[in-house]
Amino acid sequence: MAKNTMRARIKRSFLKLLGHTAMLDHPARASLWAFLQEALSPDEKSRLGVALYDVSREYRDAPEYTWELEWWRGELPAAGARVLLGAAGAGREAALLAALGHEVTALEPSRDLAQMCRRKGVHVVEARYEDLVAATRPPAVASMCTQFDAVVMGLGSLSHILDAEMRVRVVRELVRTAPNGAVLTSSLAAVTPRSDGRAARMGRAFARPIRAARPLPPVDRNEVVFGGLGFAKCFERAELEALAHAVGRTPRFFEGGPPGMWLCTLVP
Repeated sequence: MAKNTMRARIKRSFLKLLGHTAMLDHPARASLWAFLQEALSPDEKSRLGVALYDVSREYRDAPEYTWELEWWRGELPAAGARVLLGAAGAGREAALLAALGHEVTALEPSRDLAQMCRRKGVHVVEARYEDLVAATRPPAVASMCTQFDAVVMGLGSLSHILDAEMRVRVVRELVRTAPNGAVLTSSLAAVTPRSDGRAARMGRAFARPIRAARPLPPVDRNEVVFGGLGFAKCFERAELEALAHAVGRTPRFFEGGPPGMWLCTLVP
């Protein structure tokens, strides 16, 4: 028991160091992030991101955004709708949706954040988006209500589904759960990729033998380190349009959001 506790403490300390935003540009850390980006699979990166959110204090006290409420009011049904909220974080969005009169079921993979949701009275299932399409669904996901009036993907959370094929499968499943309702997605917008420095190039070089030994997809050119909270996919508008069409929906962009983000509703 003592050994397991010590391992948990060491893991937590390592994750805190890895996620320390003040050290993002430190050469050793830049090299480590580049190594991880090349050496890990998309699923492993996703799980790393969940672990980093567990130990991070960021986004736990995020404010209410006026643009968010405006977007929701224009896209969601009238009060009383059943809304599935993905990547609920600490429950900020769930509380706002409930205040608008909706019945909210939330998904949140981080155990710590899910507990914060529950303390706010949110019905939350501890699960990643990927669990929705797993061959064997976790029991809590399998028993979850399967029909909703609308789906809201939590702030920027589409960007955390790194694998392109998995992204289509997940969004198609979200569409299936709300066959007559809107699916609201938010994601990071693509920017000009920053050139690797010497430290990052060294990290990628160390990862080459690992990539040669295991089948890993190429790293997306618009995949970035997301502020010490893992990796994120940044989208070009055409990619979101293609995703919408792939799941049989029409994309509708909300232009009143913050810089650097796409707010795209998948309309039936």
